[in-house]
Amino acid sequence: MAKNLRRAKPIETETELLSELQVSKLPDIVKDPVAQVRLIQLAPNLSLELVGNLLKAVPELSKVFNNLINSVENVGNSLEQTNRAGGGGGQIRREVSPSVAQGSSQEQSSDYYARRGASYWRLGEYQKAIADCDKAIQLDPNYSFAYGQRGASYWGLGEYQKAIADCDKAIQLDPNYSFAYAVRGDSYRLLGEYRKAIADCDKAIQLDPNDSFAYAVRGNSYGLLGEYRKAIADCDKAIQLDPNYSFAYEVLRKAHQQLREQGG
Repeated sequence: MAKNLRRAKPIETETELLSELQVSKLPDIVKDPVAQVRLIQLAPNLSLELVGNLLKAVPELSKVFNNLINSVENVGNSLEQTNRAGGGGGQIRREVSPSVAQGSSQEQSSDYYARRGASYWRLGEYQKAIADCDKAIQLDPNYSFAYGQRGASYWGLGEYQKAIADCDKAIQLDPNYSFAYAVRGDSYRLLGEYRKAIADCDKAIQLDPNDSFAYAVRGNSYGLLGEYRKAIADCDKAIQLDPNYSFAYEVLRKAHQQLREQGG
């Protein structure tokens, strides 16, 4: 059932990605067709920051991600044509999402739109992601994944109240949706509601102890409240989980500076 689909654990570090692709360094992906196919398969599970770092390090890979979007759009067009003709669309759904159990054609379509929306989100195409999640929610109003991805897209656009509203709905539908807690927590942080941000990050970390983003957001919130030792501890953990996490390093630097100025 599409509405029970859970987000797979994200791949957030270069080391994780290289291990999954079985290559020794990022430029090797361009030379290895098998690694490129695997990268396309993994794309929905790559963190947005990792995608950005990947494209900066190996600009040639932008073609691989463009091919991903084009192929998913082509499948979507076929799905819509099949639905208009009265077909069930089951085979198309297997091509898009082989891991999801078979359901009705309506659920298959909502699954397709939500997954494409997630791919757009990871590429920073937030308006396209929102449009796809709107469609997924229209087809399945109880689809927590679609609300979470739309909330993350509003977050990416700086529309934090809308992000919070969507994450509220995602969490209502799925109280164990760690990603929604983390996105809502950072939205609260960016609105200056640091205690609410910390509470949401606490829950995100409880559900996913390897969420470097939640540790960094909580660390920054502690720092903005003047609780610098807690900020340092959280940023240390975020960096342990993701040694390339620039935001965590910046928060850590500021926390140490503030602590020194206080004589601590």
